[in-house]
This record gives sequence, C-alpha cells and structure tokens, in this order.
Amino acid sequence: MSMISYLSKMILLLLIPIPVLSQVGFAQNQNPTPGQPGTYPSAAPPVLPGPDDGNLTTEIENLPVIPEVAAAAVQPNAQANDNDTADNQPQASEEYEQLSSMPFMLGDLLRANQSFTFPYNLAGDIAGTEANGTLRSRNPKVAENNSALPRNRISVRYNWFSDASTITGLEPFGDPVFPGVIAAADIGLNGLPPGLTLPSGVQFLSPDPQFGQFQFEIPASQIDELNALFPPGDLGQFGVRFDPGSNSQGTAVIPQYSYIDNNDDLIFGFDLTRVLRNQEIREAKRDYNVNLINFGFESTFWENRASIEMRMPFARSVNSDLDLTASQVVEDDYTRADLVSPFGVTLGNGNFAMKDMQLIFKSIAYSTDRMVFSAGFGLQIPTASDSNLSIVDGFPDPTIRVFQNGVAPLADVLRSRDIRVKNETIGLSPYLSMAAAPTDRTFFNGFFQLDFPLGQDTVEFQQTNFARFLIINNDSGSFTRDPFVSQSQSEGKIRDQILMNLDIGGGYWFYRNPAARRVTGLAGLLELHWTSTLQDADIFEANSTFLGEPVLLANRDPNPSVPQPVIEEDPIRIGNTANRMDIINATFGTTIEFSNRSTFSLGVAVPLQGGFNRTFETEITAQYNKIF
Repeated sequence: MSMISYLSKMILLLLIPIPVLSQVGFAQNQNPTPGQPGTYPSAAPPVLPGPDDGNLTTEIENLPVIPEVAAAAVQPNAQANDNDTADNQPQASEEYEQLSSMPFMLGDLLRANQSFTFPYNLAGDIAGTEANGTLRSRNPKVAENNSALPRNRISVRYNWFSDASTITGLEPFGDPVFPGVIAAADIGLNGLPPGLTLPSGVQFLSPDPQFGQFQFEIPASQIDELNALFPPGDLGQFGVRFDPGSNSQGTAVIPQYSYIDNNDDLIFGFDLTRVLRNQEIREAKRDYNVNLINFGFESTFWENRASIEMRMPFARSVNSDLDLTASQVVEDDYTRADLVSPFGVTLGNGNFAMKDMQLIFKSIAYSTDRMVFSAGFGLQIPTASDSNLSIVDGFPDPTIRVFQNGVAPLADVLRSRDIRVKNETIGLSPYLSMAAAPTDRTFFNGFFQLDFPLGQDTVEFQQTNFARFLIINNDSGSFTRDPFVSQSQSEGKIRDQILMNLDIGGGYWFYRNPAARRVTGLAGLLELHWTSTLQDADIFEANSTFLGEPVLLANRDPNPSVPQPVIEEDPIRIGNTANRMDIINATFGTTIEFSNRSTFSLGVAVPLQGGFNRTFETEITAQYNKIF
C-alpha cells in the first residue's frame, strides 16, 4: 500500500468521530439566543407581585394581557386539546432549520466495473497486439449530490471525467509501403493480370486447373528478364508488379529454391502470388472522457421525515456497441480467394445514451436540532443498453503454419468474435448517512454504503471462422482446401463485486444572510471518498479454436529467419480485470445559495491513487438543486 493510500484511509477514519466530538458545540447552542427561529423575545417577562405587595387580585387584573393568550383562554377545551396535538409536533423543516440549509455532498466516483482484454492476432498479414478497453461504467453512489436530511427538490447534476476510459488497438502509420509479408499466400491465380507476360522459359509446375498458376521454374539465363518485369519490392525481398492504374494491388514473384538440372543449367523456382501494398501498423490507444448528466427528483413523506428520490442519468462515453475491425477483405479478380488488408478501425467511438436508473429511499433514524442520522437503501435498475462487441481479425491455420522458427504470420482464416453482455443486474445499496451543523457556520456530511448485486449479467460469445481457399504443400504432395465457415459458441455469467463506500465531507459558511434578496449564502466544501472491493471479481473467459486446435499467436517479428516460440493465443476476458481495487479521491468546491431555496455547486475531484485505482484523471462537477 502506498503512503498516499495509507494516509488517506487514516484521514477518513479519523474524520468519523468529528460529529460526535462536536456535541460540545451543540451544547453551547442549546440555550435560545436572540434572532434564532422559535426563541422568545429578549425582553424580560412580567414579574408577578408577592403576597405582601398589596391587593393581589387588583394587581393581577391590572397586568397586561397578551392577545394570543387571551384568545386561547376563551377557546373550548376540546379545541385547545386539538391544538396541543397538532402544534406540539414540529415539522421536519422547522425542527432541523440549521440543517436544512446545509449544502449537499458533491461526490466523486465513476466506477468502471466491466472491461475486456483480447489479442489481435493478425491485421491483414501483419502481427497485431494485446487489446483492452471498457465495456460499462456505472455511477451508483447514493452520496452523490445528497445529504442525510429528506427534502423536496429537483436537481440537475453534470460530471465531466477526463481520461475515464481507454481502448487499446491498432493504427496505420507512415507512408504506404509493401511490408515484406504476403497478403495472399498459397491461393493461386485464375490467370495472369492484363499486360503481364512472363519470359518464354517459364514452366509452371501446377498445370492442374484446381491449383491455378502459382509455382514456376525459370532458367538462370532469363532472371534479368524476370527482374525487369518484377522490380524488387520496397524491402528488396522479392519482385512486385502493380496492376495498371494501381499502386497498391499487384502480382509478386517470390524465390523459393534453385538447383542444377540434368543439362547442368541453373534453374530457379518461384511462387507467383497476388499482393497488397499497405501501411504498417502499430499499437495505439485512445482515451475517452465521460460526460454524465443526471436528472433527479426527491419527494418527502411521513411528515418530512422520509423521502424517495429518482435519478435518471445520461452519459456520453464509450459506445456500448463497438465494431473493432483489424482486417478487411479486398476483392481480387485474379485469385482463388480474396486478399486481406489491415484495417485500423480498432479504437472505438463514443455515443450518448441513457444509463441505469436509480431509486433512493431515505428515513430519519435519530435527530437533534443540529444533527440527524438517516438510513435507507438505493436500487439501481438496469435501464442501460446491453454491451455488444465485435472483433474482426485473422490468424494462421494452426494445423499447417507451425514451422521450426515459429508460426508463419499468414491470415489463412478470418474470424469474427462477437460478445454480448446483457445488462441484467439490479443493485441494492443499503446506507447510513449523517448531517451535522455544530455551529452556525460549520457543517459535516457523511455516508457509509454497501453495494450488493442482485443477480448476474449473462455473457454470450460466438466465434465465426471464414477459412480461405488454400493450396497446401507438404510431404504428401500438393492439395487444395476449399473455403468454409465454422462457428463455436459459449455462455457464462458474471456477478458484480460487493463494494464498500465511505464518504465524509465538511464545509464552512463564508457568508450567510438568510434575509438577503438574492445570494443568501456562500460555503466552501472539502470531501474524501473511499471505495473498496470486498471480494474477487468474476471473469468470463473464452478461448479461440480452429479445427479442434487452439489458435496460435503469429510471429511478431516478420523476419522468418528469427526463431520465435510457439504460443497459444490469450483468451478473451470480460469483467473487472483489475480485480481488487481501493479508489480514494478528494473533492473540493463551493456552494452558492440563492434566496434560501436553491443552490448551485461547483467542484473538482482528483484521484489520490495510481494504477487501476485511478479511474479518471480529473473530475469537474456542477450541481443545481431547487428546494420546495
């Protein structure tokens, strides 16, 4: 645990007894003082004469009579009893007048409770990278823009979280080049492209139409003529001839072997294949800000000692429907199968959508004129959309592409991995809260909350493999494999973690004048917030297979002469992949009160932790409350 984390938690725990210790301040404010609501006038009450001061009856008759007392004296006893019953039970707004003007707690949290990790195996025939991102963010804290005192109000809350989500993917870079890997290997040609004539000494070794034209031999005496037709590629590994009018699609000759024939002539063997010129790719990241707007309505009942609040949030954040495409098919009229090209649409996009609705029940459990304790619970209702993720990339056929130096980076199979996470979990959040005003200028807010998931989210995974046409050469000879499609599915459940939330804040009225026409108060606020996971996370995993074999990670180094290990591809993982978290944030801000009936608050929250415990970089919040 870092020193900042340790000190922050100690500060939170030390702040808990502040309201109890502040009872000293309460005791000093129990005696009525001039100007406080509900107190007697400062003038001394009339003094009755003693028994030796003359005619007692006459003196009493001559005493001044207060009109309200005289009116009450002539009322029937039954009416007086009714007034005693009704008027001797003060309404909550009068009983807690010092508390009812307290600012609401600002809050802090944006919790990313579901994320994903998966590998991009190949983009075209170029090695990919490990990817990750966020599927769903939730903001279920009861303490956000809240206090322990039930109130009749409407509210609007806006939160801006910087760098709250990150998606890792691929991006093209640099000028288009031919990177030296084959975009369409072992697929044969359906004839030569227009304008391409090979030297007269070329002999194709695959006259069978099912193989197409892809292997040929040529005498060494005609190599210069062949090189003139196929200038060396960008990396000088083999010759490339681009189609007329195109600088990206063409035909390549790839040297394979040489030997001396029976006539003592030097013979060279080549493969003939179709290729693409592409931009190279590299790992890239895109950070997303989250813009959250929350509309709230709170209504009291039970003589203002309880309330129910509804919150309806909307957010612009990472899209819940993501299409991440690392490879795309490029049609080619001269191949037995289409070509595959890198396609850098892997960094996602954002959208504006409704999130999970929240209902909050609150009831006063204990109170004095300057302190109130409440208890209640929140319900998070799954009104947000399901999360859908589609990932398209390629991988080498694990049954034919494993060689001595590793796994050849050839996209023999295109695949689509489709994931759906159904939003089915209801959240139950029991909590205790406290509000205190030890003096006319100081105040404190506190919340302790537990989040329990009711139910689980269903995860559905489907992988669709599109195997391309191949010409396969092995010790048994050459044979073809026609294109085919295969699918596999799996399903599982993931449950959100149980969370503990501790939120404590205090403030000071720099200016307070309830009699002012417009601005009746200005207060500063400082808060600390701690959210901790109380159990390990559920993680859904799905492995990729092809023809009964696990998919292998293609060589990351394009140089085939560099030996590389044969590694199984990592599975897709869905859930809180960070597992145990302790999120500690500090919030500070100010509240302006208008005409004793509405407040506007502006605050900034900063994380005090790093790594996975840092769920955003900076938060700015603005809150408006209209109290009725």
